[in-house]
Amino acid sequence: MAEPKNKFLSLSLTGIATTFAGYAKALNRIADDPPRDDFTEPCVVEIDNIDPLGPGKLRQQTTNLLRNGARIVGTLNAAICAAEKSAGAEIAGATDWQNWQADQAQSFLHDSAPMFGRAATILQNVTKTLQARGEDTSFLDGVSDSLIELQQGFAP
Repeated sequence: MAEPKNKFLSLSLTGIATTFAGYAKALNRIADDPPRDDFTEPCVVEIDNIDPLGPGKLRQQTTNLLRNGARIVGTLNAAICAAEKSAGAEIAGATDWQNWQADQAQSFLHDSAPMFGRAATILQNVTKTLQARGEDTSFLDGVSDSLIELQQGFAP
């Protein structure tokens, strides 16, 4: 990969990498977290606040990507929470709560589907902006397609 031409470009690329690392971390938690016994409480989507990175097309696109990523991570975390509570309800023999939490988990996953499509579109726009500046974007090859696959996998 070519060395970025400016400090902001490095920040943008780091932001993109952080966003995708957040997706992976949220998805990996599904297999790693134990059941929860607070299954009568609903799970909520918590979204980290992302401040604007400043003026300029690439900064705005990167801000949009990071904000969309925060929505995805928050929604996936809520889905994981509900899945863990469903498992806890199953262990406790609380079938109604088990089913309700499982439905909530599925709903959160469905809600996340269009966010992956938005991330793919934003990333395609970032790629075009970088290419217009003469930057090497080969490291992003296939990433938008992977996001579209996630969108299709979570769609209702």
